[in-house]
Amino acid sequence: MMKDIRLKKYGILLLGIGCFLLSGCGKQTRTIADVQKNGTLKVGVGVNTEYSEKQRYLSPEEQKLVDSLCEKLSVAAEYTFCQPRELELALAGGDADLAIGGLRKSEWKERQDIWCSEVYEQNFLFSVTRRGDYISSVKALSGQNVGVSEQIGEIELQQLYLADDITLVPYKTADKAEQDLKTNVISAYVCFQKQAEGLAEDSGLQIQDLTNTTPEARVILVKAGSDELAAQINSLIQEKKLE
Repeated sequence: MMKDIRLKKYGILLLGIGCFLLSGCGKQTRTIADVQKNGTLKVGVGVNTEYSEKQRYLSPEEQKLVDSLCEKLSVAAEYTFCQPRELELALAGGDADLAIGGLRKSEWKERQDIWCSEVYEQNFLFSVTRRGDYISSVKALSGQNVGVSEQIGEIELQQLYLADDITLVPYKTADKAEQDLKTNVISAYVCFQKQAEGLAEDSGLQIQDLTNTTPEARVILVKAGSDELAAQINSLIQEKKLE
């Protein structure tokens, strides 16, 4: 089946947010029967800078999950792109049946109004250094100026403070971090694997995985009460793990 993708930019006015919060409710949750009758699955995508730098908003694994779910339900995907924190309003307002795109379990698991799927992807922390400099543990970062990718969440970032006298320098882009590595402004740059592998294409740099760190766990979100869709998503994740 040809996949119908309609891209929408999800903008939210402060007045609209205030009215929504005061009303305390959103649109009625769509059932799988509603989704199939309409013929489209509304997919809210958290704009993830790890991929948006190359105009890709979903990782390959995420895209496979969406495609497989749509195939399973015999529907097409309709995408809504927005900032991760706007996704809850998209779910509550009926503009998204599910949300995906680098969403961290640690940031959503305590919510009562939102259901988190099982973990479908884990992102491990890596250190990028000049060739010949070996930093493969957090303790080895002690006393260093260390660049960190802004893609790293607060929970994962806290692990780096186990190093003594560490100074963390945030970077929006890997290009700037690469320059500062080569000029000794920073001793290492900590980021996720995909970005690290891109930097490792430079022969003057090398990467090592940071041992004894907990990876970022990514999940899919749906509005609480969407039990049928939640069950379908978890079933699909389990199937993918067994492949």
